[in-house]
Amino acid sequence: MKDGKAKVTLVSAEGRDQAAERLRKWEDAALEAADFEREEGTELWVKGGVCYGRNAALQYCQESGWRE
Repeated sequence: MKDGKAKVTLVSAEGRDQAAERLRKWEDAALEAADFEREEGTELWVKGGVCYGRNAALQYCQESGWRE
């Protein structure tokens, strides 16, 4: 980026879907490592008897400073 212009890379829909799937698997593994359990057939995650939506569970991990 010597000329000060950002380089744009086009990604196919398939590539984008694959990246999203890898991210989702990584997030699932992170939640499981942080002792969350997924409710079968839902997007709910349980920890300590409290149900969290996926995004709330991820936020809980982030705010609590949890690291793999």
